[in-house]
Amino acid sequence: MTPSTPAHETQRPTAPPLAPQCPPPAVAPWAPLWMVVAGLLGAVGVAASAWSAHGLAALVAAADLPLALSRAQTATYFALLHSLA
Repeated sequence: MTPSTPAHETQRPTAPPLAPQCPPPAVAPWAPLWMVVAGLLGAVGVAASAWSAHGLAALVAAADLPLALSRAQTATYFALLHSLA
């Protein structure tokens, strides 16, 4: 600061922060485990769906095939739905 410069011109005013500082969200320690379980259940649902579409006909009699396919479709639908829940 020089003698000819007033004191109020040398101090910079600080601007307020743009957003309040918030702590990071807390993550439950078991959350990653449930994400892995959901991923595995989704993979099992996709595998069951593929098996019912391509391999079920070889194991079921032709007369029972429509009922077996309907049940397999419902089961894989519920498995995939529960993996999302």
